Amino acid sequence: MKGQLRPTLKRAPLALVCTLVVLLMISGLSPLAVGFASRTTGNSGPVSGPSNGWSAFKSQAVLVNLLGETFVSPGMVYQGDINGQRNSSFPTLLEGAQAKSFWNEGTVLELARPLPALHDCGLLLFSPAQGEFSGAVNSVVTSNTGGISDGPLAYFFVSPTVTSSQALSYFASSPELGNVFLGAQGDVIFPFSYSPYFVVSWEPAGGGAFDVFAVYPAANGSVTASNIRVLGELGTPPSTLPLADDFLAFNATYNGSTDMVQATIVDENHPRISAQLAFNMSEVGFSAANVSSGTTVLTGLGARGNSPTGWGLLYLSSSIGSKPSPSSSTGLFGLPGDTGDYLLAGAAVIVLAVAAVVLLRRRRR
Repeated sequence: MKGQLRPTLKRAPLALVCTLVVLLMISGLSPLAVGFASRTTGNSGPVSGPSNGWSAFKSQAVLVNLLGETFVSPGMVYQGDINGQRNSSFPTLLEGAQAKSFWNEGTVLELARPLPALHDCGLLLFSPAQGEFSGAVNSVVTSNTGGISDGPLAYFFVSPTVTSSQALSYFASSPELGNVFLGAQGDVIFPFSYSPYFVVSWEPAGGGAFDVFAVYPAANGSVTASNIRVLGELGTPPSTLPLADDFLAFNATYNGSTDMVQATIVDENHPRISAQLAFNMSEVGFSAANVSSGTTVLTGLGARGNSPTGWGLLYLSSSIGSKPSPSSSTGLFGLPGDTGDYLLAGAAVIVLAVAAVVLLRRRRR
């Protein structure tokens, strides 16, 4: 009997190890990672941002596309301002000769006008979805042929007290009003809001760095200078400023799980010209927890003009993301992920122990 049993014993350790490897492969675990539970934590990061544990954006809305076609989504809220005074003549869609009077484009959505000796700002508010605490604003903007200064703005989580176009209640920062914030150039619209929000601005007149404004409205939603916190001259400016009339991709992304905001400016005509920002909103006291649930939360894009610079919009999309849900993967025997994984790890230890015992017995014989 011993002569018949010895070949089986010689093959037993190898067979047991092979069985263990097969079990690990079926479970999706690496043989070198026995005892560690596997989890699914989201499959990609936000649009124009790195992978960071968030699920892919579930809502991608194209709101303006004037690159080869003429599409402007209805339902956006428009607001214009000149030196703190409401102006209803912009933002507006310009076509043909009107567009070519300041821009080389045949069609442009004018956000801010080149006004002699004045500062102005145009704002669009929009919302492809509600109640989500992450998102991205992706746009292509261009300055008019007169020059490049002031710059575009991205707004996150505005809950306006008024939602009618050209009727927003707001506070304006403007050089003519004597209340320009650190690093900020030109006229900036700060809508009254039921919820805290923040604004990311790019400042070509300040060398191409970024500013971040965190706005904490009063209980009635009103905003004054005392409700705004700002940090200026942030990020990495471009080595040289883009040229007037170049197409600039202005993208801003907020990750509600880390409170990180990222923004980029890339000159599509000269891609080597770019600026980047990576900033944690906790530095100005903001987090996704500040956003009031159940309110109408809007995203925005704006721009500021002066003499001789105006800003036009050629493309705009907005994305809304969601936090990854807790792991719902299943493990061994169809049990919840963690339970199945732990059972599998325990089984692997038992199999290894049995293999060791068999090997020791064989050696003793």
